Amino acid sequence: MSKMRVHELAKELDIKSSDIIEVLGEKGIDVKAQSSIDEASIEIVKKKFPSAKSENKKEEKAKPRVLITSKGVGKMLSLTKQLKRQLKKRQLQKIQLFRLKKLLLRQKKRNL
Repeated sequence: MSKMRVHELAKELDIKSSDIIEVLGEKGIDVKAQSSIDEASIEIVKKKFPSAKSENKKEEKAKPRVLITSKGVGKMLSLTKQLKRQLKKRQLQKIQLFRLKKLLLRQKKRNL
């Protein structure tokens, strides 16, 4: 592990690149998100932000619910996944409505 880019390290530690840049800036090391950093800088960041990614994964994974139906046993999606899907659908609907309104306004302007 000789060199690594700031954004790759941020992804590995599950933190923002700006946090890494800030910590290294306090130590007098000037970097950008696309910059490569050496082992010493990587160690500084890892000491400041211990990897909590594996701990978070364990907490996030809850046991899936089992749904027994006439077709057999199936896994139910967790409530958070269902909510996320609904949110995405609503966001897509809003975007589509916005685009339709924009298209209608353009057509009206052309007709005038």
